[in-house]
Amino acid sequence: FGIFGGEYGNYLIKFLEIVKKPVVITFHTVIPNPEDKLKKIVRKLAKKSSYLVVMTNKGIDILRKDYNIKKEIFVIPHGTPTVSFDDSIKEKTAMGTAEKIVLSSFGLINSEKGIEYVIESLTEVVKKYPNILYLIIGKTHPVVRKKEGEKYRNFLEEKVKEFDLEKNVKFYDRYMTLEEIVKFLLATDIYISSNLNPNQIVSGTLAYAIACGRAIISTPFIYAKDIITPERGLLVKFRDPNSYTNALIKLLSN
Repeated sequence: FGIFGGEYGNYLIKFLEIVKKPVVITFHTVIPNPEDKLKKIVRKLAKKSSYLVVMTNKGIDILRKDYNIKKEIFVIPHGTPTVSFDDSIKEKTAMGTAEKIVLSSFGLINSEKGIEYVIESLTEVVKKYPNILYLIIGKTHPVVRKKEGEKYRNFLEEKVKEFDLEKNVKFYDRYMTLEEIVKFLLATDIYISSNLNPNQIVSGTLAYAIACGRAIISTPFIYAKDIITPERGLLVKFRDPNSYTNALIKLLSN
């Protein structure tokens, strides 16, 4: 909803009014319990489309129940790369991190990522596992950077210094190709999704990490609760460094 401009992307409605071809709209985000303005905009978008697509069955439930949309809705799950389920040694060796326990998070950086809670959790983990290396991969979200510059990234870097974790946390401040993302994920032992939005129904980054066969630690947002089983990973509390600490130690000691 932040891509097309206006309130909740409502500039898109004007565009759709002059389009003469059939329109298919994919809702990557479907927000439950919407305020009236958002509900009206989504209903207008739905009215201007031939078909709607969401990425989870939960998305259909929300559009039906909370937006009262009757139009036919299709589910197309979030795509993922096709990779072999190898251990991390090969890619770790290529990256020069073969002796490290590699944790990672990737995506466009913004404050809803909740990365500071992961950083704080490492203060206890590194006492037991000093060879931990946490990779924070990705540029700052362009909309966030336009509004506030690198405020959040600078905040995270200060947190790393505050907790004396300069040897255990590394930032990759650039856009990645799909091939690069896959290589980073395959070099990862535990992927961490620290999202602070409990209502997020899709996460491409989490889907990619699971597709690469990584162990997962995630906050319990909607998509994570749907996709993470005990065999795939652990759910932790929002904004709770101790919860991350306990989950990391549990996985690393297994």
